Amino acid sequence: MATRADVWFIDMDKTAILPYSSSIPTSWDMMNQVAGLGKVGQRLWEKYHPHPEQYEEWVQELASYYYGREAKPIQDEVIAATTIRSGLTEMIHYVKVQNPRAQQGIISAGLEFVAGYVAGQVGLDFYKGIELKVGDDGKFTGDAVIHVRETDKVTAAKQYLHGTPWKKAAHIGDGRSDISLWKQVGHAFGIGVGEEYRSHVAHNFEGFRDLQQHLQQTGNPTLKRKREMF
Repeated sequence: MATRADVWFIDMDKTAILPYSSSIPTSWDMMNQVAGLGKVGQRLWEKYHPHPEQYEEWVQELASYYYGREAKPIQDEVIAATTIRSGLTEMIHYVKVQNPRAQQGIISAGLEFVAGYVAGQVGLDFYKGIELKVGDDGKFTGDAVIHVRETDKVTAAKQYLHGTPWKKAAHIGDGRSDISLWKQVGHAFGIGVGEEYRSHVAHNFEGFRDLQQHLQQTGNPTLKRKREMF
């Protein structure tokens, strides 16, 4: 029986890809390490993380530190260090076989060039993230294009619905930046979601193989329960 979700949104950092290490959890952190900006990144994280509404200022300030740096060597090293979570490719294939019209892609407040790499590797239909602009000389310009905001993934995601109602969309994520989409879609799934955010998902799994097994057993994603807190 085909799944009822016709559009699948997938978070990237700590969902589609594994943390780079215990101290380097996201693609942003990895790029900062590669560029020698680890301390700068940590300082800005401490400054802005308690204020998600200032995400745009955070990104733009961090992007300014990349001005004039050669982009490709940094991007290549980040991609080489990126590990796609096991089972993702198989789950994407399973969903496509069960529902050939299903569209699947990444909506992430992480780095768009990493999202593009992951999408190409596992066969996703689209991706959106944060773009650090690169000039004709191959160097970072110090500017960023924020296609996805941490507190509002819905705006970026809705362009991929193409008339599909939200109740027939699914989102898979792991934490704070996923709340807006979990609230919006009909099928809210988590991968390794901590206790703080677990109430926002109908089902929480250790990995994509567990999620695929759930889909195989139920035939359809279970509709999330609408809670009063939403």
